[in-house]
Amino acid sequence: ILNNHTGFQAQAGSPLRKGNFDLLCNLCTQASVHRLLKGFREAGEAKEVSYRWLSEFYADRVEEYFDGDQPYGRADDFLEELLLSSPSLI
Repeated sequence: ILNNHTGFQAQAGSPLRKGNFDLLCNLCTQASVHRLLKGFREAGEAKEVSYRWLSEFYADRVEEYFDGDQPYGRADDFLEELLLSSPSLI
């Protein structure tokens, strides 16, 4: 989803730079989900279904994609799963 343009430079970036970039992507993804959930909650009944679905989707996957030491690209994996899923509530 995001391009790391440092990879195209003559001198490759350090593993520390790659790790920091990945942590920043994870943090931004998680913060975006939190902001969406807050907006849906504040919208009340108009966004109740969206709030419930995203809240359950996120809660079911937060440990898998965001908690602890994660391999590179987990934010991208989360977004891919989110985009490939069909919203449904039971």
